[in-house]
Amino acid sequence: MIDIERTSFRHASPELIEGWLLKEGKLFRTKNKRFLRISNGTLSNHKTESEPATWDLDLTECKVREGPRKYEIRLELPKRVVSFFAENERDYKKWTTAFKRACFRDVEDYYSIGDVLGVGAFGTVRVAYDKESGEKVALKIIKKDNFKAKELEHLQREVEILRSMQHPNVVQTYDIFETKTRIYIILEFMEGGELFNAIATAGHFSESDARDIMKEILHGVGYLHKRGIVHRDLKPENILLKSKDWPLEIKIADFGLANFTIGENGASVPLTTTIGTIGYIAPEVILRQSYGAPVDLWACGVILYIMLSGKMPFFGKNELECFKRVVRGQFSFPSRYWKDISKGAKDLTRKLLEVDPNKRLTVEESLNHPWMKAESLSKTNIESDRSGLHSSKRKFLNAVYNYTNQ
Repeated sequence: MIDIERTSFRHASPELIEGWLLKEGKLFRTKNKRFLRISNGTLSNHKTESEPATWDLDLTECKVREGPRKYEIRLELPKRVVSFFAENERDYKKWTTAFKRACFRDVEDYYSIGDVLGVGAFGTVRVAYDKESGEKVALKIIKKDNFKAKELEHLQREVEILRSMQHPNVVQTYDIFETKTRIYIILEFMEGGELFNAIATAGHFSESDARDIMKEILHGVGYLHKRGIVHRDLKPENILLKSKDWPLEIKIADFGLANFTIGENGASVPLTTTIGTIGYIAPEVILRQSYGAPVDLWACGVILYIMLSGKMPFFGKNELECFKRVVRGQFSFPSRYWKDISKGAKDLTRKLLEVDPNKRLTVEESLNHPWMKAESLSKTNIESDRSGLHSSKRKFLNAVYNYTNQ
């Protein structure tokens, strides 16, 4: 199992509960100790903590009842009833709670579901409200049957990653409910929308603002990398805002393409899949080389370049031409967009857009760059047309082909 910390959900089942309970034998009714493990809605029985399961039960839609005997927990399954016994009141309460949380309950028991916010190829996002607190949240509803086998792996990996996320610069996952056909993910509601929309409509945007934003993005990326997670799809649509108020509160979202770079034995595992969004993909991914965390720093470089100039660093008439520029590191700082931008900002951008991943800055090196640590940066408005950054005007898959930067 990957050694990453787990977050606590509000209502849904925790990922793993394990320990000892008693179970009666069928013939003589003597109680024998059983090591039980609840993981992702499945109960498994083990002779010892280290031995494999001798049997398992799907707890989906199971009902948990108080048995007639002392410390008896009854699990009412569709085709059978199973009883376990705790040795004391503390264990009885702990396991009763664990079983109840593991058994599926309707997401609408806890959340009032509202209007549709968006519809994608694999699911729907709706606004919802926590029935206890009234808090506004985002509900991502995913139909499993929309996924092919490989895509289902990506989905399962996203759920695994979401379970572990708890950082001020990462969109918080409040709950995950799962049935045989659907996954319901309750997420922090990002009232402010996309980062670039806020920049596009800001009456004033300076180097100092860009530095503050990049610092928050890097803190979020650093959190992922310390846990052996590479996002692999950092782009404007996945950088969201808690509100539209300045200073902006930045959150990284969408871990559908993220992956672990730490294996079960703790060793580093290189990634090889060619994946990401055109315009933000690092050279090593395009060249089908093994890669890791530096691909996220490349994407940070692209985002920083766009924030400071309002333009894409890599462009072309078609995908191939764009990719050629990326693998060569062929970009520039045209004076009409960059004349008022400091040397420090250009230097950091250049070092993030370093073709060689071994020479590219890490998160820590980026945060320690002189431009990032400068006590005073220009607060003068950057004189560039930022209106094209707004999502209503952006067409990412086409912009990198048709855009002319010269």
